[in-house]
Amino acid sequence: MQRTQARTGDWLRFIAALALIALSACASSPYSPVEAPVAVVPPPTLRPGDTWVYAQVNAYNGLVERNLTDTLVAAGQGFVVERRSDRPGEPVQTETIAAPWREIAETNGSARGAFNAPLARIPFPLAPGQAWNEQATMTDAYNVNYLWRTSGRAVGWERVRTPAGEFVALRIERRMNLGDYDYSWSDTEVHETYWYAPEVKRWVRFEHQYRRVELGVAPHHRRTQEDRIVWELRSFKPGG
Repeated sequence: MQRTQARTGDWLRFIAALALIALSACASSPYSPVEAPVAVVPPPTLRPGDTWVYAQVNAYNGLVERNLTDTLVAAGQGFVVERRSDRPGEPVQTETIAAPWREIAETNGSARGAFNAPLARIPFPLAPGQAWNEQATMTDAYNVNYLWRTSGRAVGWERVRTPAGEFVALRIERRMNLGDYDYSWSDTEVHETYWYAPEVKRWVRFEHQYRRVELGVAPHHRRTQEDRIVWELRSFKPGG
């Protein structure tokens, strides 16, 4: 009887240890499922001066590489997002949007690109389970055209932890083919995930991955261009 009780006690301690490991794994995750606060997310009301500060994190080692400040400036029928880095010497980047969050042009120093139609990072109104497909021609600074093909899907609501605090956010995934095949390299494939929080009018976490493979060489000599970047919201300040 004592031997049976000892074995039972060992088994219960083993189960408890597994439960603690599972809880620890959940606690270390930056997001977890949560009930939907609304059925459909409407487009946000943007205002000049709306400002978001993000930490750009190296996804491979978890270190912050730089902080980025995005500020909305009114322009024509839409807005320009002016992006400033705290890393010395980096140029101001811009992203022109026709509506939240539909991009029509972007710049990064001397690099420029413009779309022949607004391309959605997030289309509104949007509900969990909703999917979309779009394509637009991007023309670069050298007047070269690339057909960007995108597909996206709203996955569901999750609770997200960021340096700015906890948010209930809609997880949105978008895949893109950038149409930049050049006989030496395949098209660039991009996978992006946004966690959109209505109270800050934008994403509180953003993950960007891209991959491009060398062509015309033996597989064991083939090179791959790839990277993964994470943005986490540090602060949001509404404009006037």
